[in-house]
Order: sequence, then structure tokens, then C-alpha cells
Amino acid sequence: MQRRILGIEGGGTKTEWVLLDEEERVLGEGRLHAANLKLCSDRDIAELFAALPREVSHVGAFLAGCALDSDRARLGALAAAAWPGAFVRVGNDCESGFATALGEGDGIIVISGTGSVVHGRCGGRMDKAGGWGHILGDRGGGYDIARFALRQMIRRYDLDRSRTELASAILAELGLDDLPHLDDWVIHADKMKIAALAPVVFRIAESDGEFRAFIERRARELADFTLAVAGRLGMDRGRVEVRLLGGLLTHVGFYAAMYTAFLRERLPLANVEPCTRSGAYGAAMIAQGQPR
Repeated sequence: MQRRILGIEGGGTKTEWVLLDEEERVLGEGRLHAANLKLCSDRDIAELFAALPREVSHVGAFLAGCALDSDRARLGALAAAAWPGAFVRVGNDCESGFATALGEGDGIIVISGTGSVVHGRCGGRMDKAGGWGHILGDRGGGYDIARFALRQMIRRYDLDRSRTELASAILAELGLDDLPHLDDWVIHADKMKIAALAPVVFRIAESDGEFRAFIERRARELADFTLAVAGRLGMDRGRVEVRLLGGLLTHVGFYAAMYTAFLRERLPLANVEPCTRSGAYGAAMIAQGQPR
């Protein structure tokens, strides 16, 4: 079989895939539902893999939640069962993100999508800050921001029965008539559905001082995490390459600008750039023995 390389990157919002030929020309690509290894059953992952191209020689499957050796063994077994005979490499979406954003180079990737995390790499050493999940951490990610907004909205309603601009925008987004109906919705909403409200919050924050101040705090915290990682890896005294990944930092301009300004206050030589190319390309690169 000619080389056909399938790269898969799954996260809390979506799973992206790309199929390349031996010249790294794109034969196909697409998007499927979210895939976090910690939150998905073996059956869920098997069904996801079944929806992807079958005739492949190399597979790189990199999913959020694949953190431990036992996770890698589990994901590797599922991928091997889906593509018997193919060369398989597995890992977490941080690895595929690094491969896409920085290739084999050193630097820091800052991810803010449904969740958030900062990963750094220098001379083969790795370090991270954040990424503790939506209950303990992920500050500055979509779930964290949307949850804060929902709580503030309900607090205002409890105090004076006011229906704020944010409340009206969120009710319109969800197709609900009034705030008491939100109770039923949130009981059945998973973290992805809650995080999906973050763009509404960012839109309101452009003219609402309270929410803009909150978003500024979260942007500063991501900058603090970046500085901490750079310091632990010895990259805080010179130029450091920083790449922004995830829907919030790559699609909300003022959030990325806040983060960049806060970071450069303390790390003036940071070269901060967005990376909008799918991590599935990085997964495909690793699958064929390239950057890791």
C-alpha cells in the first residue's frame, strides 16, 4: 500500500482529522464530535474511529485526556483494532499541537478552547501549567468564562429580578423564554454546551465593564502561567516562541491582544503568534516519525 497518513486530534469541542499521501498532499479532512479519552468509553472511541478513512498505512491519534501510560495503552489498543496492520502512534493533543505549531522547535503553546492549558518545551524538557479540568482549573477557557457569566447573571436575577443584556443574549442563544427555564437546561448541559456560550459572553464584554474586567483577569492568569512555564524551563531571559491555539485565543481578537500585552509586560522578547492550522496535521507528522 502507498503511504496514506491519517492524523487525528480530539479535544473537548471537536475532533479533527486529515488524510495525507506520501507527498503530504491532502486527500481528505473533516471534523467530528468531541473526544476526550477520560470522558469517552471504549465504544465511543471505536465508533469515532469507525467514521474515519479505513485504507491507511500510518495513524496518529492524539486525544485530550490521554495523560498516563495506561491511557496510551488503551488508546493504542483501540487504534490498532480500528486499523490493523497500520503503523500507529498515540498520545495527547498537546503533542499534536506542538508538532503543528512549532515542529521540532522549542517554545510554548497556550491553548484556550473549552478548557485551557499552557505547555512548554525546551531541550527535551517539558513543563505545563493549568489543564486541571473544568472542576479544578482550566481558568481562561470557554467553560470557565461561561460558568462565571451564568452565575453572575443568576445572582443579579436573585437580587432584583433584573434581566441583563447578557441574560437576554444567552436566552436568545438557547431559545428560552425566561431565566427560570435556564434551570432545566443547565441540568442536562455538559461542559461543551456550557462552554459554547463563551462567544456570547465575549460579545457582551465589549461594552460591559464587569465582564471585560473578568476576561482581563483570565488573560493575565494565562500570561502568568506562561511566564511560570518559561521560568521553569529557563526560557524567561531571552526570545521565546509562543503560539496561541484553541478557539478563544485564535478567534477572539481582543482576548488574544490582552494576553499578549500582559505577557510582554514581563517577557518583552516573546514572539506571540496564533496557530490556526489544525492539530490533526501535527498528528499526521508524528504518525510518520516526524516531530514529537
